[in-house]
Amino acid sequence: MAGTEHNLHVDITGAIDRKIEALLAHHSQNDDRAEGLPTMIREWAQVNATSAGHDGRAIESFRVVHTE
Repeated sequence: MAGTEHNLHVDITGAIDRKIEALLAHHSQNDDRAEGLPTMIREWAQVNATSAGHDGRAIESFRVVHTE
């Protein structure tokens, strides 16, 4: 969630559980904070949803930069 100028919002409500499972499967990249990872991801998705006007959904937000 670096920056706040997001111009693309993707609804991941149907995939958020799978996303969290995939992130937790990378044991070598998770340390003692892995226990709190599901809550952190869900909170980020809810904050993004509220910012994008989609309360109650799980949203990933990105910034698209056009280079041409």
